[in-house]
Amino acid sequence: MRVVCIFAGVAAASTVTPTQKVVQLLEGMMAKATEEKKEEEVKFSKFSQWCDDTDASKSKAIAEEKRMIEQLTAEIAKLSADVSHLTNEIAGLDNDVTVAKTDIKAATEVRGQERSDYAATHRDYSESLDAMDRAIAVLNKNSADSKQTEESLLQLSSVASNVMPARARRALTVFIQSLAADQDVGIHNQAPEAKGYEFQGGGIVQMLEDLKNSFRKDISELEKAELNQKHDYEMMVQTLNDEIEGATKNRNRKAQKKAKKQKRIAEAEGEKDAEESDLAADTQYVEDLRTECKIKHVDYESRNKLRGDEIEAIGKAIDILSSDDVAGAASRNLPGLVQSGHSLLQLRSVARSPSQDHAAAYLQEMALRLDSKVLTEAAQRTDADPFKKVKKMI
Repeated sequence: MRVVCIFAGVAAASTVTPTQKVVQLLEGMMAKATEEKKEEEVKFSKFSQWCDDTDASKSKAIAEEKRMIEQLTAEIAKLSADVSHLTNEIAGLDNDVTVAKTDIKAATEVRGQERSDYAATHRDYSESLDAMDRAIAVLNKNSADSKQTEESLLQLSSVASNVMPARARRALTVFIQSLAADQDVGIHNQAPEAKGYEFQGGGIVQMLEDLKNSFRKDISELEKAELNQKHDYEMMVQTLNDEIEGATKNRNRKAQKKAKKQKRIAEAEGEKDAEESDLAADTQYVEDLRTECKIKHVDYESRNKLRGDEIEAIGKAIDILSSDDVAGAASRNLPGLVQSGHSLLQLRSVARSPSQDHAAAYLQEMALRLDSKVLTEAAQRTDADPFKKVKKMI
């Protein structure tokens, strides 16, 4: 009688059968699993979008870095070629300056020699003219002092030896020799000697006058030649100095241009190194990103499929437990058995149907097949004794 009362109390407390309780439990588990599946789908969708966006952004950055590296490489090559060309041009200009300076030095040496030769020759002519004037003055005195005349002509012959024509030198030498011979004749021959001296001296004077005119012309030509040589030298030196100045300015401009290009090369190489470093880092990042995203995608697909299979298995278990025969038998027989006072064994046979065992076995099988803790828990709850609390109350 006490047991009947207890079951009567249980029946009065709820019209829900133990099988329906299990169905409600499984429905709750399925709803939770479905909700979690949806949440994970949303979460993974965001993560997948982040993977795609980040991959696209980094791929764009990598393409830009490659473009910049290619551009900088081409710029460095062009600048290097320019520097090489400028280096050759600068070397050529330096050589031009060196050659011009060498030419100036050589021309200056030649000009020095020309000036020295001119000065010596001009001095010879000037001294010869002075000696001629003195000799002519002696000869024009009509003096019988042949010794003084001889000395004067000997001095002239010595001074003018470099500039006097050979014919004049020979005539002068003969005249001097005749004077020396006359000095050996006795005093009784003075009168005839004077006449001969006067005659010969007049010819020598005329010759010397002609030489003076010739020397003056020679000096004029010599001075004119000296002026021309000096002018030519100065013009050549001026031209060479202008070339040196122009080459030096051009060389300095090219050197400045070369320095700027070398500076830009150093900057471009630094930029290229930075781009290559960024490219290596971004490439590695994209590789790691794709690996991570792929792994998480595989994990997600595996988990998502597992959740789907779990939900499907729980749904099938609910279908098994919710069949009309099972639900109808439990709802029809359990209240009647309680009211008529049947035994606990009879109540258990009504409360726990074969379908519940079937559903529990199915869930356990699927749990093992899918290695699912959720289905293991569902199988345990489905297989649980619905009268466990009742037993404690007895």
